[in-house]
Amino acid sequence: MKLSNISGLRIAAALLAVIMIAAACGDDDDGGETAEPVAQPTATEAPQPTATAAPEAPAPTEAPAPTEAPPAPTEAPPAPTEAPPAPTEAPAPTEAPPAPTEAPMTLEGFVVEADTTGGDLLDGVSQTEASCVSDRAGDAFQSIVDTVLLEGGSDLAVAEPMAVCLTEENFVVYSTAIISAKVGAESVETSGCITDLGRASPALAYITFGVLEEYTGTYDPNVLRPFTRDFYECFSVSEKVELTVLILDHIATTASITGRQFLDAMGDDVIDCYTDVLGISRDQFEVVVETTFAAGTASTAQAPDCLTNDTLAEILVTLSVALAGRLSDETVGCLRTFGLENPEYLELMAIGDFDPAAMTEAEFVEIAEVGIDIFDCYTNAEFLPVQLVFIDMMT
Repeated sequence: MKLSNISGLRIAAALLAVIMIAAACGDDDDGGETAEPVAQPTATEAPQPTATAAPEAPAPTEAPAPTEAPPAPTEAPPAPTEAPPAPTEAPAPTEAPPAPTEAPMTLEGFVVEADTTGGDLLDGVSQTEASCVSDRAGDAFQSIVDTVLLEGGSDLAVAEPMAVCLTEENFVVYSTAIISAKVGAESVETSGCITDLGRASPALAYITFGVLEEYTGTYDPNVLRPFTRDFYECFSVSEKVELTVLILDHIATTASITGRQFLDAMGDDVIDCYTDVLGISRDQFEVVVETTFAAGTASTAQAPDCLTNDTLAEILVTLSVALAGRLSDETVGCLRTFGLENPEYLELMAIGDFDPAAMTEAEFVEIAEVGIDIFDCYTNAEFLPVQLVFIDMMT
């Protein structure tokens, strides 16, 4: 036999032996030592570490969260795109230019004299104000230009366009200049003081001239009371004498008190005194007194000694009722007390004039100033009608 054939037989025999051993292991339940050669393949089963299940952990690849963040910045840009309109909405500078054309001229130092006209006043204000007065007055504009302010400057037909068109400062100067002229403010200091009071309470200027509905009816007694005293203090002693006489004369000519009320306040004893001193009958005296309150005061001035303090106090109460209307019992009591405590003031009221032979200007003014304290007797409601008498006098 050839060597190659022998080798082939040996290999075949060896394979046969292996197959038989494997068959025997499959039938052997005891797992003898012969099972060891079969355990070798278990080493081939150890590729478990190579389990391809591990590559299934692409969990990290599932973290696309960061990829979702970028959209945020893409949504933010719109905000700045909305801001630009602001500068286009600021046309303020384009509206500012008109200011210089409307800048008013001031009437500072304006004085009303006997021949000062509305045209003189309009020459001192801005073109805007003057044009406004012209438009407001219409056909009556020329009449305003020609009006002598001392005579008609406080008339509503003149004052209303002025109040609407002039600046507050200019209207205050205009109104206080007229008041200063009417009440005899002779010095620059006095008229300047009155103007300053007007500036401090501009509403009073409009109210005094009866213009601008928003002010009408808004009299504040708490403002008017100190204003009245401050107004009087603006005047020099000589000017106060003239002002006091003017006030007393105005009350006598405008008070609604009748001669009969005046007679009733006197009483029979006082009337008898007058008839004796004047040498007239009672009927004659009553006829004279009943004509007007002014006629009554003129008659009583001829015999001042006939007036007792009680009579003067009653006349004061009667006059106050005529000016203010119905008064409370407290007010009447206050007025009577004032009259009894200040007989000199009541005598001055009864005479209604200044007699330099009887007293000096300073003495006259000292008595007259006491009269301002009468206002403290009135309630706010009672005070207004009384104050209107003085406002009427000033305008």
